Amino acid sequence: MDSTKYTIDKVQNIEIDPRKYNNEYNALIQLKTGLIILYNNTKPFELEIIQKNGEQKISYFGVPGNNDLIPHNLSIALPNYFHWFGNSLVNYARLSGFIVGKEIGYITEDDLQYEPERRKIKIYCDNYIKSIPEISQLVKWRHKVSAHFALTAPQSDDNIATMHSSITFPICFENDRFRTAGSMVYTMSSPDITVDSEIPDWSLTEIFEKLIERFWPDVTFN
Repeated sequence: MDSTKYTIDKVQNIEIDPRKYNNEYNALIQLKTGLIILYNNTKPFELEIIQKNGEQKISYFGVPGNNDLIPHNLSIALPNYFHWFGNSLVNYARLSGFIVGKEIGYITEDDLQYEPERRKIKIYCDNYIKSIPEISQLVKWRHKVSAHFALTAPQSDDNIATMHSSITFPICFENDRFRTAGSMVYTMSSPDITVDSEIPDWSLTEIFEKLIERFWPDVTFN
């Protein structure tokens, strides 16, 4: 790898000279640094819990104090880690898509200045995001939770469970990772009627690790 280049998308073989995209490059480095910090603040606790717990299955939902394996301060912080990670990763991926669009000639400087050409920038970045299957659930979660709570900005297809669970967005520990709890149900006025939440399930550490090859091939794990 050319040390003077920065990998934007290894899957699409896009590398740039940072001097060509000074503002965009600086933004990507800042976001990348934040994502690494969030990963490094989460992964060691997953490994510690696995080591302490052995083969026993853990059913933990992000309520401080309801499991001795999860430190109280971590229970409080984890929802924020996912909140920040979701927003930052989507911004990182969209900005990467913008640069890919410019590098392949689909987006030009004129598109930034004039309507309706500006519209195609958003469309391209939207489609770029959709082309990355590893983040599909995170993006859905971001739209319902971290970008704005579904409860405060309901869409016509949001059910009552989705709206209420959007403001709790609990973090659970399942399959050796902290994850968003996408299986919440909401009980209506009649106890016989329940509605499943449509808040997706995803793991911060799992997604970060899956994206290493595409976005951050220079990142190594201890």
